[in-house]
Amino acid sequence: MDIERIVSVSEFNRLVSDYLEQGLGSVVVQGEVSGFRVNKERLVYFELKDERARCLCFALTHELDQPLEDGMEVKVTGVPKLFQGSGGFHLRVQAVELVGAGALQKAFEKLKKKLEAEGLFDARGKVPLPRFPESIGIITSPTAAAYTDILRRLHERWGGLSIILAPVAVQGAGAPRAIAGAIQYFNEAHPIDVIILTRGGGSMEDLQAFNSEPLARAVFASKIPIIAGVGHERDVTLVDFVADVRASTPTNAAELVVPHRREVGRQLDQMLQNALGTIERDARTRAFSLQQALMRAWHAIGHRLHVVDGLLARFPYAFERVAYAYHASQERLVQLTLRLRALSPMATLTRGYSITRIQGKILRDATVVSAGDILETELAKGAINSKIM
Repeated sequence: MDIERIVSVSEFNRLVSDYLEQGLGSVVVQGEVSGFRVNKERLVYFELKDERARCLCFALTHELDQPLEDGMEVKVTGVPKLFQGSGGFHLRVQAVELVGAGALQKAFEKLKKKLEAEGLFDARGKVPLPRFPESIGIITSPTAAAYTDILRRLHERWGGLSIILAPVAVQGAGAPRAIAGAIQYFNEAHPIDVIILTRGGGSMEDLQAFNSEPLARAVFASKIPIIAGVGHERDVTLVDFVADVRASTPTNAAELVVPHRREVGRQLDQMLQNALGTIERDARTRAFSLQQALMRAWHAIGHRLHVVDGLLARFPYAFERVAYAYHASQERLVQLTLRLRALSPMATLTRGYSITRIQGKILRDATVVSAGDILETELAKGAINSKIM
């Protein structure tokens, strides 16, 4: 800047701010949080201090990966600036990392309690892993030993898999948002069957990316099931609680994602044996039932045959009785017929008698006729009509 040039206060503040921003760029400053406050749930203000100085810092609430409070030791990544109006120096925060096991553990417990109260750990919200996935997404560093361990174990256990790596940083200030972006990428742009989120072991500081609130919420929001294989079995992160399945190690994550082909073969053999056994038992049961039914039918038929045999044995005697009765009836019928014939009018006529009728009625009294009446006389053979004179 020209020393003889005269500038306004506001322009001076702008020039100094530009110089700081462009000359220094992003810086990392470590100190203790003091005077932490949130303005209208959007802006976060706090001071970063050591034994001899203080620095004002501000950020947007959604840019903080960790819950902060006074007394925490942190590393702040940010850009130095000057407020144009007041000329006050400040640090525009880009990322915050906690320092020290005590601060990390305190922030871990605070955020864990918050997320648990919101239901992010609820088992009812977990998405089950597919039994036989065809496509698997892995979110990790491409240079991590965990990545090669997972690939080797997946190929040992199952073949023909489509494996897509989303390379991300798994440590440092930008890691949480990078990992959350990879989860979003798989959900929106490249759908797969299951996601393995993994990295190797390390200190609590090393694993801090997996204890961040934005990443925990990204895992919870995923429609694709996520299995977390972060660190060793003793390492516990917030992602472990939010993920659909937690694996003790990266290798264990691969073992939980796909079955072993030999295990599946044994299961299929066992299923086949069980099916054959069921069929055999069912066939034996049905054969026994059929045998019982045949025996019952045979006994029933035998009983009826015995009844028939008894009837046949009694048939000759019954037949003789029926025949005797028949002949007796025939004889009786003949006798009755002869008597009937002897008593019939025709038999009487054949003996010389006749029947006289007047107007169709048999004439029994001669006094009832008058001159001019027509009489009909019936003989054994023929009839004679006559008129009374």
